[in-house]
Amino acid sequence: MGTRIHHTRSSRWPRILRRLLGIAVGSLSLSLILFGLFIWLMRTDTDRRLKAENAHLAASCDELKDRQARLEAAIDYLQMRDGNIYRDLFYADAPSLEMFRTDDFLAKADTLPQGNLEQYTAEKVDRLLEGCGRIEENFRAAARLIDAGKDTLPPMRLPVPDARYTQIGASVGPRMSPFLKVEIEHAGLDVIAAQETPVVAAAAGTVTRADRSRKGEGNVIEISHPGGYRTRYTHLGSIRVNRGQHVSAGELIGTVGMSGTSFVPHLHYEVLRDTLRLDPVCCLFGSVGPTAFMNMMYLSAHTGQSLE
Repeated sequence: MGTRIHHTRSSRWPRILRRLLGIAVGSLSLSLILFGLFIWLMRTDTDRRLKAENAHLAASCDELKDRQARLEAAIDYLQMRDGNIYRDLFYADAPSLEMFRTDDFLAKADTLPQGNLEQYTAEKVDRLLEGCGRIEENFRAAARLIDAGKDTLPPMRLPVPDARYTQIGASVGPRMSPFLKVEIEHAGLDVIAAQETPVVAAAAGTVTRADRSRKGEGNVIEISHPGGYRTRYTHLGSIRVNRGQHVSAGELIGTVGMSGTSFVPHLHYEVLRDTLRLDPVCCLFGSVGPTAFMNMMYLSAHTGQSLE
């Protein structure tokens, strides 16, 4: 009899435990359902506004991607058309405006094993540090000469204020003539700009020439600067200074035009020191930022034709 009672009590515990477990699971499930219902019913105006904005932004993103694809197709077509025009006129390829890529290093790094990547990176850094050291020493040497009164800075102001690097054309060297269709020696830097665009003095000095002509170089201004430097501005539309007049750096001296044998409106700008002809674009680093200066250097060297 005692054994039966003990067995009956022992068999009740599993049923009780299962019942308690079922109650706990049911209570938890009901709590989760009620909590979710509460969150859904109690959404704030901010939540609804943000959800609407997200939907609007998603739709706008799709629209922008479609517009980007159309613009890229249009740009490709314009580049092809302009390239054909350039070749027909100048018998040369148009210079590319996408010469500096920030992902060159990463593209190279993706193809290298880990060990080679470390060596490649170290070599890159060493070359950059070496180049920076040479540039810094050159600047220090120039500063020492200037401080000692043994040298003078060249004219460094951009003669067409606010000109962008895309306005820079051919610089010193053999370039294709748009009229003769053969390479001739180009003596200066072409800066493309609309007619009547102001032209300013690249440095303080005295006007030694202010000639008006319809032939050759057209309207010409020449300014003599300290240190034996001279700057020349040709194919001007108008001349606003007189011979013998002293001008300050950045002072208005004329306007862009296409006088003389000029193919399009532009300024032909030359820098000389005594009898030595300098590359004018090298004197512009003090007027523009590093990226713009690199782009100007590239375009001036790779533009295959002059504009006069």
